[in-house]
Amino acid sequence: MTDLRENLNWIIGSILGGIAATLGWFFSSGLFSTLIGVVIGAGITYFVQTRTQKRMWKREYSIKIAEQIYGQLYGSIKSIIRTLERKHYSNVSFGFWDSTQEDHRYFMVDEKFRNRLDAFLERTKKYSLATSKLDNTILPKILRDAVKEVFRKEPHADSLSFAVTYEEGKDNFQSSPNLVNHLKRKQDLSDVVNYVIGVGAEKTEISNVGMRIRFVEADRSSLFESKDSEKMAKFWGVCLQMIGDNPEYQFVIKENDMLLEEAKEIKKELIKRIEEPWRI
Repeated sequence: MTDLRENLNWIIGSILGGIAATLGWFFSSGLFSTLIGVVIGAGITYFVQTRTQKRMWKREYSIKIAEQIYGQLYGSIKSIIRTLERKHYSNVSFGFWDSTQEDHRYFMVDEKFRNRLDAFLERTKKYSLATSKLDNTILPKILRDAVKEVFRKEPHADSLSFAVTYEEGKDNFQSSPNLVNHLKRKQDLSDVVNYVIGVGAEKTEISNVGMRIRFVEADRSSLFESKDSEKMAKFWGVCLQMIGDNPEYQFVIKENDMLLEEAKEIKKELIKRIEEPWRI
């Protein structure tokens, strides 16, 4: 038993001695340093290649988004800005984003910017509905109500017409401006008249300028016509006051400016996102 224990101790001691000798030779020969260098070099190479590959994938994906989404959005936003800057207070369309919401491209945009575009789209829809109501319901009613107040007549719903008459040389002219558009921009009556006859557009020999309002009365049995310039001025003044006091008109005016400001900020953000792939 004693011999076995002594032999076992001798075997273990021999093995450990051999391992120690081998490690000593390994460290002293320089192979350890070489191996460590190989491992570190391989790790660095793998890290650099992986990082480069990820950057390439990110750049390609960013270019795809810029081409398929941000470029289209940029054109749409520019069109909206032009419309709002003219202050025609008319329909604005953000149709590209409206359609994008329905397919996979919607999820190619990060959530924060996506939510911002969603909110802007809803505001453009609300604004466009308000301008449509203004054109088709509110402003025509204001014109009819002003006729009732000033001329004491009840015009038929679709019968009101306003004409500017004038002579140019030996010829007589008559033009019927779109009063809804001029009223929407709160233009003075003189500006409406000058717009119609083209003052400042090298018109010559303009004379005998007049205005005429004409409409069918409520029972449609007769026509009413007036050329009274004082009443015309009063009529237009009443229209301007009515539209100024209208809350829906006030909303359109205020929202036009706020939408314009937001559209310009979105445009700046889109430019950054379109340029981003080339910085990767």
